[in-house]
Amino acid sequence: MRLHELYFENLTSHFVELRRDSPLYERLDDAFGRFESWRRDFVAVATMRGVGWAALYEDPETGRLSNHWITLHEHGHPAGFRPLLVMDVWEHAFMVDHRPTERERYVDAFFANVNWAEVEHRFGCREHDVYMATHT
Repeated sequence: MRLHELYFENLTSHFVELRRDSPLYERLDDAFGRFESWRRDFVAVATMRGVGWAALYEDPETGRLSNHWITLHEHGHPAGFRPLLVMDVWEHAFMVDHRPTERERYVDAFFANVNWAEVEHRFGCREHDVYMATHT
């Protein structure tokens, strides 16, 4: 149930792009070489065969960001990591608007409705002074 809550909380009908000067953008840019590389990686996870979830996580010990595939609701969560962005990729999430074979169109629609303010809030709700002190 929690994944659904996170999923709906990170959606909005009032889309605003993630600012390039935001700490989250900068960390994604740093972790994946470029923000666009992170997005391509997230999309690759989201368009894998099967049903489940794509999620961007933060390791609270290292501050490292990584994308993960969560099978069903319980398999694949990295222990102790914080979910920042959660995408439901079960067919029921998109079959009202798209065919089962149109997952890529759904992924595009998802990114056009991400509530980056919520994702940034999740990112900011942690102790990251050690990471910032050692990586700036």
